[in-house]
Formats: sequence, C-alpha cells, structure tokens
Amino acid sequence: MIWVLVIFVPPIIMAATMLSPQGLGYTIHAVIGYSGITLLLLPIAAWPLFLIQAVAPLNGQGRIRAVLSTWLGGAVLSSAVMNLLASMMEYSPHPLHLDPSGHHVIAYDPHDGFLLGSYMLSMLLGSGVWGSVARIVPPRVVVGGAVTTGLLLFAGVTGLGYVLWP
Repeated sequence: MIWVLVIFVPPIIMAATMLSPQGLGYTIHAVIGYSGITLLLLPIAAWPLFLIQAVAPLNGQGRIRAVLSTWLGGAVLSSAVMNLLASMMEYSPHPLHLDPSGHHVIAYDPHDGFLLGSYMLSMLLGSGVWGSVARIVPPRVVVGGAVTTGLLLFAGVTGLGYVLWP
C-alpha cells in the first residue's frame, strides 16, 4: 500500500493545490483532517476489503500488518481523492480569496490542475480495476492493462471535456 500512496498521493495533492485558491498549506491541512475522519469511517464502509486482507494477506505480509496497511493507506488515499474532488467542484474562474503566498511552491493553475487531477484519477481507477484481479493474472498483464485502461479513460474524459466545454 505504501507504493500506491507514493505514486498517487503527491500528484493528487499537487493537482488539488493548483485548483485551490488558498494554496498548499490549506490543501495539506485538509488532507490530514479528512484522514482522521476517514480512519473512523473506513472500517464501516470497507469492511469486505479488511476481511479479504485478514483472510488472504499478500505473500510475506502478516494479517495484522496487511489490515493496518490497508486501513491507514486507504484513509490517506481516500482523503486525498476527496480533497481533489472538492477542489474540482468549488473551482471558480475568478476566486474571491486567492492567497498568492500559498502558491509559492505550486502555482495556481486550474487548467493544468484539472488535467493532472483527472489523469491521476483515471490511472487510479485503472489500477484499482486491474488490481482486483492481480492475484490470478500475471503481473505483466495487470500492469499493461492498468496503464492502458487509465490512459483510455483519461483520453475519453478529457476529450469529452474539450468537446462539451465552450
């Protein structure tokens, strides 16, 4: 789960920061706050996933470690995704409270933020779909399928967005 977090969470936070007029500090604070709430709600919402991890952990990983890794990693990943979706939904072309000091590290650029965010969500969905069959399909097929599915989903969503947006 740590590799999923390393690959997906930093670009998702970057995309949310590019979309948020308040800046990086606001985004990091929101992800940490949402993670606390998600830690409480995740066992209720994702109990089948925890059950699968407890019954059949990955090779070389203990049952408790598998469940805790899934719990903590799932909380951070889901809070980062929720923060990105919230930033996408509250986007305004003329933000009222733009904080230039919050964008020294990552610039305020909503267009690129939407593209990066939709790309990362597409790749996350593609990886999740193919990850569900990763234990019975060879790894080379899973990785190729995840990348292909993510790229096709991103191309479809982005193309549809450019066609529908004036």
